[in-house]
Amino acid sequence: MKINKIITVLLVSGMCSSAIAYENSTYEKESPYKDHKEAAVSSAVGTPWNAKRHKQLIKSATDASTLLEDAPDLSYPFTEESLKEIYGDKATIPFFAYSSLIDKESPAAKAITPTALATLTPAVAFGVQRTFNRKMPVSAAENWGALRRPNDVAILNAFEKEDAVANGVVLQLPMADLMILAKREVGYDLVPVLAMRWNDAIDSNKTPELFVAYTFIAPDFEGSGEQFTSDQINPIPGYVTFLQKGLKPFGEDFEAMWWATTFMGDKETPLSEVIYSDIDLGETPAAQNSK
Repeated sequence: MKINKIITVLLVSGMCSSAIAYENSTYEKESPYKDHKEAAVSSAVGTPWNAKRHKQLIKSATDASTLLEDAPDLSYPFTEESLKEIYGDKATIPFFAYSSLIDKESPAAKAITPTALATLTPAVAFGVQRTFNRKMPVSAAENWGALRRPNDVAILNAFEKEDAVANGVVLQLPMADLMILAKREVGYDLVPVLAMRWNDAIDSNKTPELFVAYTFIAPDFEGSGEQFTSDQINPIPGYVTFLQKGLKPFGEDFEAMWWATTFMGDKETPLSEVIYSDIDLGETPAAQNSK
């Protein structure tokens, strides 16, 4: 994995703050994200650990990558029968959640059993990047409140990227609970990732334990079949606000890393940039530059 590229990715979300005068912008009066400015700015730190520790963690993940060789992935839609290939004789498997399931009060969390929810612990996954490109129907998006634009219909997704890390939570899920989530999360494949517990990552004196967890990833639209993703949609404002509540219990470092490792639907624009300018991925570059 490319350490310099990782650090660049994690730092870039804070670079725009010196170039744009947020306080003097008309966007400040309109932005549904302005209440999150402090968290977005603090995301410039990237991860709560230093570069030396980051190098150690990446090396550990690289060394453990062979664990993924025997971990199958399942394409949507999958069944309990196909899940048996993953579960074998295990009662539960680790599941990495990077979006609303971080919050124990979310609809997704309330859909699974209390026993499974009790296993929730903060974690870090390697080789995945969080992005707002999962397309929702307008009617479903409006459940989070009024939309500012017709294409404010994106919820979180993830994509595989060698030089990326993302924070979230890990839960030990029995098959029945995973199927409950799979029926809610339409269009997502089940993909193995390497993960470690958050407390292992932030303790510089500890050798972290890496393990295989599974997560949901909706693949990019290939031009045929049902379209679940788009690179020309924006986050649902009310959904973004809701997600912040789930981050708070894990502390400022956890919240800052979420902002540092979350991108718009084009997979290139850090989410934190919407704090400073009115970004619409549905517009042409010329229209965006004219603002």
